[in-house]
Amino acid sequence: MIHSIKMGIVQVFVVPCTGGYLLVDSGYPGSLSVIKRRLSTLGIGMTDVRYLLLTHNHIDHCGSSAEIREASGARLIVHKNLVPFIAAGDGGLDGAQPVSVGMRGMMGLLRRLSTASDRFPALIIREGDLIVDETPSDLLRGLGIPAQLLFTPGHTNNSLTMVFDDGDVICGDIVFNSPLFQLLGSRYRPILIQDEKLVKESWQKIRAAGGKRLYPSHGAMLPVEKLKI
Repeated sequence: MIHSIKMGIVQVFVVPCTGGYLLVDSGYPGSLSVIKRRLSTLGIGMTDVRYLLLTHNHIDHCGSSAEIREASGARLIVHKNLVPFIAAGDGGLDGAQPVSVGMRGMMGLLRRLSTASDRFPALIIREGDLIVDETPSDLLRGLGIPAQLLFTPGHTNNSLTMVFDDGDVICGDIVFNSPLFQLLGSRYRPILIQDEKLVKESWQKIRAAGGKRLYPSHGAMLPVEKLKI
């Protein structure tokens, strides 16, 4: 069963695994106390979090990862391309551009109004952490989770997606589902894109792997049929 923890515009996910739970993403820096409280309402303590899977390097996904690992002792699950980003605490866009004219205008306005940084506390890979590559991985099955991991680039070159055997999908930011972003022309695409062709190829991978119900980090669940591949 997938549990969602909503924290403003972003959400993280909790999934049962052998001996505890896997947490997907960590939210912005300073999110540990919120995550602790929300986990507590589910009857989950921080030391029950055995694994922390990071879907990609952006600050709203990796920002509290160092705090969470220290509080839980969790092992990381990351794509190999993510390793240098978390080691540098780099939540930057790495060349990604707004997906539409509307999004470009909105993000330009937000940049002028905001003084927020894209840096987060660095996270160094430790012995026992789990690194995956571009090949579809059954690593999660060995942790008691009935799902496979897919490399889904296009938003970043370090993005991972979980596709469960029952068709549920935790997809990070390779899919967005926000009415405002739809109005601004996103059409379920990431609001920042490195390569639109790779986004569509990633959507095809998800569908081919049996993905049916998409749980993005931003917005509500949507059926895979909404994606125009």
